[in-house]
Amino acid sequence: EVGDTPQKFEVLYGVWNFNMVSGDVHDAHDLAEECLSLTQRDGERTRLIAAHSALGQTLVPLGRLEAAQDHLERSIGLYDPEEDRSLCFVYGEDPALASLNWMPWVLWFRGFPEQAEARSHEALDQSQELSHPLTTGFAYALVAVFRYLRREPMVAQEIAQAGIEFCSEHAVPVYPAFATLVRGWALAELDRPEDGVADMHHGFDEWRATGTGLMLPIFYAMLAEGYARWNKIEEGLRFLDDAFDRVRSNGERVWEPELHRLKGVLLLSQSDKSEIEAEARFRKAIEVARDQSAKSFELRVATSLARLWRGQGKINDARDLLVPVYEWFTEGFDTPDLIEAKELLNALQ
Repeated sequence: EVGDTPQKFEVLYGVWNFNMVSGDVHDAHDLAEECLSLTQRDGERTRLIAAHSALGQTLVPLGRLEAAQDHLERSIGLYDPEEDRSLCFVYGEDPALASLNWMPWVLWFRGFPEQAEARSHEALDQSQELSHPLTTGFAYALVAVFRYLRREPMVAQEIAQAGIEFCSEHAVPVYPAFATLVRGWALAELDRPEDGVADMHHGFDEWRATGTGLMLPIFYAMLAEGYARWNKIEEGLRFLDDAFDRVRSNGERVWEPELHRLKGVLLLSQSDKSEIEAEARFRKAIEVARDQSAKSFELRVATSLARLWRGQGKINDARDLLVPVYEWFTEGFDTPDLIEAKELLNALQ
């Protein structure tokens, strides 16, 4: 109804955001591309910040990581922190800081854990300096999941708890549920699986009650891990089946390598007779990770498969699989995944 005016872009951005948060990532992608196309015609800088941010954010769950990084970096590069502080009141969030908050995930997925950590600190610091509670709550939530990705339960628990307290103090909705899920995963990893699973269920119920549909596959995966820690493998496998159903329905393929890997791990913990199916899951995880250029997930699953082969006496096969993936990395050698891979390589000598 408004025609080709600045308001048209703002409306499209709002509809994009609604679809993104709802988890309709294919529709969100189409709207983000329309936003960028509309803005490229007039070249207005602040709308370009928002358009590149929308497209970059949407490409992450779709597993298109290289393109996502390009658009997120364009959004961040166009941003002037002094001039553009009011954008959070135009769009409901600061689009450039939203881009910055997604960057640690993308860098971690792509195999740059140290760069990802540096961006993570930068994102939280800048979001806190903005003094816009919704943007800051979003930052806490994404940083907490970043620590989940790095397998750092103690730090994840601290960040999640800080996020819950911040959101409670400032009456920010949605993100406390997000952080509660991460806190529950951390508790399960820290040998409190029963408390952790209860926390995750509470967070999950609150998340779904808002109508939010994004991130469900990885939240199901967190629950699966929690139940596995509790030695309730069947329940964990059921949650992984729910995660795969969600990936098929909404296209959040970025989580697919980790879902296949976890399925293999849980099958092996259930029965030694599951080795053939577990190996097939690991191989599928590697295939998808390579297709997405998700090197961190590729390393994690290569470690899982190499460990399986070592147990089967296939020492050379295990070494040939893991060595090139490990040697690709140039940073982050003190992170849990790289430490675990190095320890396994030493055992394969």
